[in-house]
Amino acid sequence: FDSFFGSRYFPTSEDIAKRSEFSQMAIRSNTSSKGSFLSGMFDLAEEEAQERFLAVSAIPPVADPFCGAARHRDTSSPFLNVVDGDRLTTDVPETWRRSIHLFGGCTFFGYAIEDSNTVASCLQRRLNADFPGVWRVVNHGIWGGNFEHCHKRISDIALREGDVVVVSYAMGNM
Repeated sequence: FDSFFGSRYFPTSEDIAKRSEFSQMAIRSNTSSKGSFLSGMFDLAEEEAQERFLAVSAIPPVADPFCGAARHRDTSSPFLNVVDGDRLTTDVPETWRRSIHLFGGCTFFGYAIEDSNTVASCLQRRLNADFPGVWRVVNHGIWGGNFEHCHKRISDIALREGDVVVVSYAMGNM
């Protein structure tokens, strides 16, 4: 991202202020002032959209249980679930032959969206349609992680021949 825009795009103070207005912290601090924005984002009535945002942005704390490999603590809710440190991927087939392991930050983790709308879940549905029973997608994304945490998590995963590992970090990290 930085290499694409870096030499040609320099954000102004106004650009940064606009971006900050819709940051997680800004919205969480006063959801009622962002009701219209949230309503459009979730395609729900304002009050329901505000409640949904608070539910899906309640990201579980990061734990550091072993080998310095940060991961989220397990959590269960109607919209955001973490199981064994990984964000829940929906529509995983009962049987599969290969796995795609997604590692990265908030884009893969799925900030402020439901389990069914993460990159991993959308990819899983597409693979189910095109290659039924072949692939399982695992979302190892972590909100606020970095490449070092990711590298340590990859070392902890049992990969099999034919598995795919995708690593994505924005803003010049990877």
